[in-house]
Amino acid sequence: MRVKTFLPAITCKVMSDMGIRRLHLCPAITVVLLMCLVIYLADLFHNNCRYGDAVNKADIRDPSLSVVASAAKKLLDEHPLLVTVINHAYLPLMYNWMCHTKRFQGLHDRLLVLAEDKQSLAQFTQRWPGVRSMTINSQRFSLGGQLPFNTVGYVRMMVLRTEVLNELVQSNLPFVLFETDFVWLRNPVPDFLELAFKEELDLVGSKSAVEDQIMCGGFIYFRNTEHTRLLWAEVTRKMHSLEDRMKFLKDNESAPKKENEQRYLNALLAVNYEGVRYGLVDYNTSVVDGKWYTNKILRRRTSPKAIHNNFLTTTREKIIRFKAFGQWFLKSDDSCDDEKLQHHPFVD
Repeated sequence: MRVKTFLPAITCKVMSDMGIRRLHLCPAITVVLLMCLVIYLADLFHNNCRYGDAVNKADIRDPSLSVVASAAKKLLDEHPLLVTVINHAYLPLMYNWMCHTKRFQGLHDRLLVLAEDKQSLAQFTQRWPGVRSMTINSQRFSLGGQLPFNTVGYVRMMVLRTEVLNELVQSNLPFVLFETDFVWLRNPVPDFLELAFKEELDLVGSKSAVEDQIMCGGFIYFRNTEHTRLLWAEVTRKMHSLEDRMKFLKDNESAPKKENEQRYLNALLAVNYEGVRYGLVDYNTSVVDGKWYTNKILRRRTSPKAIHNNFLTTTREKIIRFKAFGQWFLKSDDSCDDEKLQHHPFVD
């Protein structure tokens, strides 16, 4: 109201002093001046906002405080997530792993368990309620029950796992992927981290005993780097292509031979895809594979921190082998056999 009453009066007074006739020109000039004032104020407000935005973007971050972000990144690097994927058939193996690793202080606090069905999640959380866990249901296919190695159902499960890992990788999260068919005599994770930082590596895994393979897919440290993201995006793309070729096959049918995420990963590592840098923890002192169970000489000359119970087709076979070597720590109701754990000759 003050602009409407004050400005016309001043304008017409100036015009009168200048000898300009008030009656005919005053209203028109007033309108023009009002329009100019509105444009000026709008431009002034816009420039102030732009200046404020520039200040916010340029000056809101104090360079001297970057040490905080560096410390947070270092903490994540030193204590990455431990990620594993389970379904109903894998629950006994998961329980066995949980029981014999609970002695490692803080280890379960960094654990993220991804269940492929709601039933498995419900059973796991009932027994281990304090562990972070969630379902990762696929909209494209349903998984569950026994999934023997190299069947279509098993490969589909690995497609889902590959996608989940890709989500973590592309979100810039460092993590350790592990499978539950391991026995951890000591904690092998520090070996993976130390090698990655010492050699500035993108990926650290365990050695594969298969002749044409470099790295086993059951225990891998994914470091937060651009090379890691490019590599795993390509593995995921290849797995999607494989899934598409199997879309008319049933879960219990045989999958295409020598085609899975481990094969794809190793093929890319062999050519240093996108400049990826990788390393392997020591086979004799860190992580050894299933040959440890079948080779007496290997058992005598190695002192591993973790043993992979692989080269078997079914979960049932793995459980039988664990029991035969005194590495099964569950009672008949799937609760921890604490007495056996207490007397087991672990080397901590």
